[in-house]
Amino acid sequence: MSVNLHFSIDFGGSELYCNIANVTNRGNPIMNTANGFVYDAGILPTVGYRLRF
Repeated sequence: MSVNLHFSIDFGGSELYCNIANVTNRGNPIMNTANGFVYDAGILPTVGYRLRF
């Protein structure tokens, strides 16, 4: 299971947004080790500004 969050503020012709992927830091393991699993992706934040024409 993984949880992704999206937050945005719309200014009409533009938008400020923030995405946070894999909030739970769980996913499909890429490697099974003696101690447990190693996951391929951690918590990934993205912040951006989008202009619409």
